[in-house]
Amino acid sequence: RAGVAHRRPLPRFVRRPLTRRLDGAGAPAHGRAAVLFVDCFVQYQEPGIGEALARLLTAAGVRLVVADVGCCGRTALSTGQVEKARAMAARALDGLSPHAAEGVDILFAEPSCLSMARDDWARLLPGDPRVGVVAAASRPALALVADLAANGRLRFRAGGRALLHSHCHEKALELADATLAALAAVPGLEVEDPEAGCCGMAGVFGYEAEHYELSAGMAERTLLPAVRRAAPDTAVLATGTSCRTQIRDLTGRRVAHPLEFLAGRLVT
Repeated sequence: RAGVAHRRPLPRFVRRPLTRRLDGAGAPAHGRAAVLFVDCFVQYQEPGIGEALARLLTAAGVRLVVADVGCCGRTALSTGQVEKARAMAARALDGLSPHAAEGVDILFAEPSCLSMARDDWARLLPGDPRVGVVAAASRPALALVADLAANGRLRFRAGGRALLHSHCHEKALELADATLAALAAVPGLEVEDPEAGCCGMAGVFGYEAEHYELSAGMAERTLLPAVRRAAPDTAVLATGTSCRTQIRDLTGRRVAHPLEFLAGRLVT
């Protein structure tokens, strides 16, 4: 298992990546468009998140363009591979900058990837004027969903309860309000935020055998007890891939991205 904790299930990969699933499907031919940065997780592990976003935007009359421009560099940077991260960032920037130059929103489902575009690329690629343009165009996919709902272009089935855990990078960039605003578009939805801090997974950290106990211990402080207390009909939501992995692995509870939850409540 190459240093992976034996108690940690290995990631699963899908047979059909997101870009094949969304190839020209269901989008209006004209009108407003938005670009989805296809991160590694939504491409190969959780394509349902991208499909959920496509359903939401299609319902609102927004054309979704998928940008398969490679990895943002987060995984390499978090493991100290700075030059590899720089090369990945440069490739992604090449693919995204034409969209940003046209004034199109660049949407991110994964907060850690958005953090790279908003924060880390400027240090990896200093002096490249395109970095600032792309950073300014980059926003959480949930922020656009919240805007569309506020403008009456999306409606959701009322009621229910949800427990929400926000990703650390989302909090650091002060973008958690976008998630709350999108969920607030569901009339009468009761949202509990246990304010648990870090889930303890932190990318590959929680997979490493020498860090497993610390990773699980961090989750057990606040987050996992809150998940276990949640009623069976409470939707458990988390914006980050690592956070969803941690909750699933250590509680067995089903956990979804807020985009999936909202698409499931869409009224058309």
